[in-house]
Amino acid sequence: MRVAEVRRESANALTLVLEDAAVPGRPFDFRPGQYFTLAADRDGAPCWRAYSATSVPGTGQLHLTVKRVEQGRFSAHVHQQVRVGDRLSVRVPRAPSTPAPPRLSGRC
Repeated sequence: MRVAEVRRESANALTLVLEDAAVPGRPFDFRPGQYFTLAADRDGAPCWRAYSATSVPGTGQLHLTVKRVEQGRFSAHVHQQVRVGDRLSVRVPRAPSTPAPPRLSGRC
């Protein structure tokens, strides 16, 4: 994934706006409540953290908001190092998820 935008939300939170580097604009399909796992190399070792999407499913950009955590290796990396144009490894969405909405029969 390519970082399309880094949006500062507050002093200790920012939103990464990601898009598919291979096919920009391709929609991200997920259900509310699912999370995406980001990976970064920290001091020669992989570091993984999971974040819930803060964007709407089915759009061409994935928004993940990262709160800076004291002693948090991954959140410190995101806040200090990640820039527009960087590429991040992102795993497919995982559960938990909310159940699919019921199908309506069309009857009143």
